[in-house]
Amino acid sequence: MLISGKYFGQSPTVTVNDIQVGVLSGSSEVLIVELPRSVRAQAGSYRIFVDRDHTPKGQDTFAITMTARGGSGGGQVGPAGPAGPEGPQGAQGPQGPEGPTGAQGPEGPTGATGSTGPQGPKGDTGSAGANGLTGAPGAKGDKGDKGDRGEPGAGALRILDANGAEVGNYTSSSNGNAVVLQAGGHWLRVTLNETATNNVDPFPTCSNANAGGGCLTLWFKNVGCTGTPYLTASRAVLQDAVVVDGELRFPGPVSLQSFGSMGDGVSWCANTTASFDAGEMQAIDLATLHIQAPLALGR
Repeated sequence: MLISGKYFGQSPTVTVNDIQVGVLSGSSEVLIVELPRSVRAQAGSYRIFVDRDHTPKGQDTFAITMTARGGSGGGQVGPAGPAGPEGPQGAQGPQGPEGPTGAQGPEGPTGATGSTGPQGPKGDTGSAGANGLTGAPGAKGDKGDKGDRGEPGAGALRILDANGAEVGNYTSSSNGNAVVLQAGGHWLRVTLNETATNNVDPFPTCSNANAGGGCLTLWFKNVGCTGTPYLTASRAVLQDAVVVDGELRFPGPVSLQSFGSMGDGVSWCANTTASFDAGEMQAIDLATLHIQAPLALGR
């Protein structure tokens, strides 16, 4: 969703009906936020709250109306309300405390040279001088004997399927345990299913037909959510993949892209203007990987 206005600051907080939402990109006058699935799936009016710096002057509240998408049409997000007026200047504060004592003045001129005094007694032996400069390196010595062979390493943890076939290496993600696997020439990280149904589905799955809307937020270069869909991505070595309707879906090669609309490809679409790193959505049939649940750890 696009929010326009003024004085948004560097890192504003945005909530929709008291639910904090992610700010995808923004400036002092434009914010791009991702609406919760519950808002996208349910038509109605919603309260938008923008907090710039946790002060009354840096906060504003306004409302939007979401309409369900039907056929080729789609509801439009209403414009953001104007920024509130600037408050009056505060009263002058009290006088500060007295400052510290100033620095000492410069040294006076040197006086006239006095007469030569008598020779003093012999002084104590002085301390040793500083070490000399490091000498040039010596000639290369003979090669030493070969050392003993070390103990073998434990090896990386692997994820194996029910037939003992390797699925990939074990790792972790922000969503829990995961596996790094190769599919269609791509290295992907996929979260493992840790629910009671993991004997049937090795990975969490989502269906556009049963989710009350699309499972993913898609971005389009054209307005009206037409053309090739893109997924947000980072320029990391691995890309995260999710299972939607029996397919692994993930972003392709990542580059800076400019977009004209966003939606879920099923129930809603909103025209917007945004630029960020993204890749064309890729899809690989999960059945082609021949992974047999349940999964287990191994070396």
